[in-house]
Amino acid sequence: MGLSINTNVGAFVALQQLTKTTSQLENTQLRITTGLRVNGPKDDASNFSIATRLRGDIKGIESVKTALSTGDSIVNTAIQAGKAIADLLTDMKAKVIQANQSGLDSASRTALNNDFTSLRDQLTTIVVSAEFNNTNLITSGASTLTVLSTVDGSTITVSAQSMDIRTLGISASVLNTSLGASTSLTAINTAINLIADKLAALGSSSKRIEIQSEFTQQLVDILKEGVGNLVDADLAEESARLQALQINSSSVCRRWLLPMPARRAFSPCSSRWRSGRKAQLGGRGTPAPSSPPVVERRTKAGANDMATKTDIWSSASLLIDRYGEESLDRAADKAKERLRQVDIEGAARWWLIFSTVKEIQRTERFDGEPIH
Repeated sequence: MGLSINTNVGAFVALQQLTKTTSQLENTQLRITTGLRVNGPKDDASNFSIATRLRGDIKGIESVKTALSTGDSIVNTAIQAGKAIADLLTDMKAKVIQANQSGLDSASRTALNNDFTSLRDQLTTIVVSAEFNNTNLITSGASTLTVLSTVDGSTITVSAQSMDIRTLGISASVLNTSLGASTSLTAINTAINLIADKLAALGSSSKRIEIQSEFTQQLVDILKEGVGNLVDADLAEESARLQALQINSSSVCRRWLLPMPARRAFSPCSSRWRSGRKAQLGGRGTPAPSSPPVVERRTKAGANDMATKTDIWSSASLLIDRYGEESLDRAADKAKERLRQVDIEGAARWWLIFSTVKEIQRTERFDGEPIH
C-alpha cells in the first residue's frame, strides 16, 4: 500500500499486537493468581478433561478414607474397652484366689464378695459405654461391622465380640461360700482366656483397616500429584513471562498509540523544551544536557538506578557522539540483552535511551523554528 494520510497501517499492526499482548497478559495474570496453567477447557481441553476425571476419583477415594477412619475408630473403641475389661478380670481373679484360701471367716468372705461384685458391675458399665457413632461391638447381641474399603464397593468385615458378663460366664459367680469361690475360679480363668481371644480378633481387624487406610491416603496423594502435573502453573516461568509482556505492552503503547504531537511536545529534545531552557538561562544558549522533569518521571517509573547513574538525556547524547547513526541499534541491542537477562530496570532504562536517541535524530533532521 502506498503512502496514505487516512490509513495508518503501522498503527493497525501495532493495535493488533497490543490486543494479542493484552490477552496474553490477562492469561498470565490469571495463572499467577490461581496457580493453575489450565483454568478451563479452552486452555487445554484434553488435560482439563483428564484432570476433571481424576478430581472425581480423588473425591471418591477420600470418601472411602473417611469410612475407613470411622471403622477404625469403632474398632479401636472396642479394643480399649476390651483391655479395660481384661484388667478388671485380672483384679477379679485376685479376689477369687483370696476367697479360696482355707480358714477364711464369714466377714472376710463377704467383703471379698462385695469387691468382686463391684468389679463385675464396673465391667458391665464399660461394655455398655464402649460405643462410637452409635455402634458397639462388645455388647450383648452386637452386629457385625462392615467397613467400606474401596470405591468399587469392597468391604472389610469386623465380627462383633461380645464381652458382657453373661457371655464371659461370670454373671452367677459368688465368693460368699467356699464352693462358690471354687467355681468362680474356673469361670474367671475361662473368661480371661476368652477375652484374650476376642481382643486378638479385634486387633487383627483393626490392623487390616489401618493398612487399607494408609494405602488409600497414598493413592490420594499420587492422584493429586498427577493432577498438579497436568494443570498447575510454573510460577517462576509465569512471573518472568508477565514482566516481559508488561514491557512489551508498554513499549507498543508508547511507540504507536501515543499521538505524535504529544510525544514531541514532551520530548526533552523538542524545540519547545529547548526554547524554555534558553529563556531560563537568559539567552545564554543551551547548557550541557541535563535531565528535564519529564525524563526524571519516566526514569523513576522505568529504572530506579538513575539517581546514581548518568541521566537518560546525557546517555543518549553520549551514545550519538560515539556511534553516530549506529546509536539506535546499539541502544536496542542493549535493551534486548537486559531483557534476556530478566533485568527489567536495565531494559527499561535502555529503552528510554533508545527513544531519546530517536527523538534527537528526528529533531536534528526535521525540527523547524522554536515554538514559543
